[in-house]
Amino acid sequence: MRGTTTEPFGLSHDTTLWPVSEFRSIVIEDGDREPMQIRNIFEKDLFRPINGVVKADQQDEAIVWQELDEYVVTRELDKHFRKFFDAYLAAIDNPSDPIIAGKMGVWVSGFFGSGKSHFIKILSYLLNNRLVCNPKKPVEQKRAIEYCGRPANLPKTAVIQSAMS
Repeated sequence: MRGTTTEPFGLSHDTTLWPVSEFRSIVIEDGDREPMQIRNIFEKDLFRPINGVVKADQQDEAIVWQELDEYVVTRELDKHFRKFFDAYLAAIDNPSDPIIAGKMGVWVSGFFGSGKSHFIKILSYLLNNRLVCNPKKPVEQKRAIEYCGRPANLPKTAVIQSAMS
């Protein structure tokens, strides 16, 4: 499959699109440099096991670590997290207010495969501020809230941290 991609700074070039299964053998040759395999430009192993379906009862440390570590908070998700935590904090700050306390509930809707279960599972980790161990380095532990400090997730950090304190 051939197509044109736009690179950063407005540069473009023709490229060939390959199935992921062929990444093991594709190399980029650039003049004097050693050929580089595409799989080596990714931070994480492309061939690691990835859960295709999020299940609420999967609480294995390795799965929880991967889910928190690889969860990407888009602008849309950031809006939903903020909306939830604004309502959550309002209920916590005013526990005796029947207008707020009587309306506390959550409804998550979306199309099949849109990430509803994944969103709720990540939200549950954040609300519990779950402590998880890195399966590759058992001495490395992180609380769920610590995953919110990554640069891609900075907008939601303050809201979630205020809910956790």
